[in-house]
Amino acid sequence: MQHALSVLENALAPLTASMSSALSVVQAVHLGPDEAEVVLTVPPHCAGARLNQAAFHALRLALPDRDIYIRHAAAEGSRAPQG
Repeated sequence: MQHALSVLENALAPLTASMSSALSVVQAVHLGPDEAEVVLTVPPHCAGARLNQAAFHALRLALPDRDIYIRHAAAEGSRAPQG
């Protein structure tokens, strides 16, 4: 878990420079044996889309054997794998 949080923090930091912590946009992280799910606090449009992509690509590199799901707490709908 700590590795995933570190990866997320490094990936999101350039996009959240005005915030006190890059992880402040992360509501939850769930790691399973076959998948990783991150819930972001920001809406899925504008900056949220960039945060989504940064988180997805960083986790894809760090956790290549897991399906990666990035959701937004404010968004409705089903989760679907990206990539």
